[in-house]
Amino acid sequence: MLAFDIETYADFAGLPASTRAYLTRRDEARGIGPRDRRAVAHKAGLLPGIARVIAIGLWGGEEGGERVSLSLVPDLPHERAEAFLEGGVRLLRFRREADLLADFWARSEAAVRSGRRLVSFHGRGFDGPILALRSAVLGVRPSVQLVGRRSATRPHLDLAELLSFFGARRERYGLDYWCAAFQIGSPKQELDGAAVGAAFEEGRHRDIARYALEDARATGELYLRLADTLLPLAESADEG
Repeated sequence: MLAFDIETYADFAGLPASTRAYLTRRDEARGIGPRDRRAVAHKAGLLPGIARVIAIGLWGGEEGGERVSLSLVPDLPHERAEAFLEGGVRLLRFRREADLLADFWARSEAAVRSGRRLVSFHGRGFDGPILALRSAVLGVRPSVQLVGRRSATRPHLDLAELLSFFGARRERYGLDYWCAAFQIGSPKQELDGAAVGAAFEEGRHRDIARYALEDARATGELYLRLADTLLPLAESADEG
């Protein structure tokens, strides 16, 4: 198993005027004003193809598994530099987003070839499309299918889909909710998704890298609780 989680960033004011106007018109057509929390200016970091991937956490388990965080550091003196986070976690820093994405795809492809399963939370609906589209924009070829059939469990398993019984239940709950239900340590502590944009602008790259890894860790631990309980049921139904 290799769990992953991404963090993204976009500066709405820095987008081309035509793009901002187009997105604003879309909001207006839906009755969303500029002060509405749902307005695109407040969630530019979620825009497909535009939002930059600024960190990817990779977690393969505590005992001998991969624990790596990939971080975008635009002002890095060199193309790539290696450092460490707490507990000996490897931190790979990249000056170019394309290099960060290429590294992620290489690691993911190697994991799948070795028989490991890629695991995410909301990865089929968010992380996977964002990674694939942003890679395409930057000329990087995605090498693993992260947005396959909704009920697919390989090469990528989206735990949010599994926990909703692949759409049988309409209600969706976040990772923090499920961590509480399964008594797993929450990743939402010093930083949360809403604060990532400001942290990136402040140059807090290590904090973002640590947060991405914590989300990946929580996702991986949740998977371990489901691997021998709920997952076999889903796989047997898919085979039938």
